[in-house]
Amino acid sequence: MCGRYDLVVIGQMLAARFGVAPEQAGEVGQGLEAWQNWQPRYNIAPGQRNPVVVANEDHGKQLLAMKWGLVPSWSSEPKTSFSTINARAETITQKPAFRKLIASKRCLVPATGYFEWAASIGAGGKQPYRVQVTGKNNHDGYHEGQIIAMAGLYDVWKGQDGKPLLTYTIITTEASPSIRALHERMPVILSSEDEDAWIDPHMKDTEGLLRLLRPYPDARVNAYPVGRGVNSVGNDRAELIRAA
Repeated sequence: MCGRYDLVVIGQMLAARFGVAPEQAGEVGQGLEAWQNWQPRYNIAPGQRNPVVVANEDHGKQLLAMKWGLVPSWSSEPKTSFSTINARAETITQKPAFRKLIASKRCLVPATGYFEWAASIGAGGKQPYRVQVTGKNNHDGYHEGQIIAMAGLYDVWKGQDGKPLLTYTIITTEASPSIRALHERMPVILSSEDEDAWIDPHMKDTEGLLRLLRPYPDARVNAYPVGRGVNSVGNDRAELIRAA
């Protein structure tokens, strides 16, 4: 699963990475802060608003701020549950909260890494690890991951006041062999060739879309232990992603 991740870049890098023009920063009140004022985040948790990339026929690619934890449009109230932060690739066409979204509400969730906790418990509790697509080591001694795109689904909930609440979920699949000892699941990390296809509004081939939801190539997935400071959602600082 994916219950915590990081995005340690500034807003301009996000826009450049995904080819989002400044005028497509997002809808009024929903997206401007998603990238123009975005600063590195080291411990993103469910319930927080984060940058998400979408595409539509009128505006091309957009960066919008959405809340992590999907609220279906048909929900009677804007509450999220832990089960809606992730969606299993194998069942998204069956679950009521997700099955209609694959047709038109697909998104990319930018990240530079995500956290997983080893199943074995040591003296201090479960050991957290940071998982990333192989990048390079910087001068501070931690691995600087590439900006990846996790496959996601989103929905728009509206209350009686008509104000939209945009929320998203991250799709998971079987873990790559190299990190399976940490957890049997991992977020779907799309290849650069598949990113545009996943959010293409003209793409209506459900079976073709489902084929994109596969484990990332094992040789490019890297995991290393980090300090237990990441266990607390109140912590958000650079040392959280440094190797322990």
